[in-house]
Amino acid sequence: MTTNPDADWTLQQLWEVVVNGGGHRYLIHDRDRIFAKNLDDSIRALGVEVLRSPVASPKANAICERVIGQREGNI
Repeated sequence: MTTNPDADWTLQQLWEVVVNGGGHRYLIHDRDRIFAKNLDDSIRALGVEVLRSPVASPKANAICERVIGQREGNI
């Protein structure tokens, strides 16, 4: 946990999930500046496809979280 996540911290967290056999194929994220192009490239290098939420669609993230929560047992 960190109070000020940056791109390096985010990549480290994702690396730990992917490398430990999570079976993840996709990362859906918003357009926060943490997810710069170089971070997306590093995520793709881990074998995970990056899907970004649409521009100017503030409800898209909430809809995705609801669908994923229902599918994964509301974790």
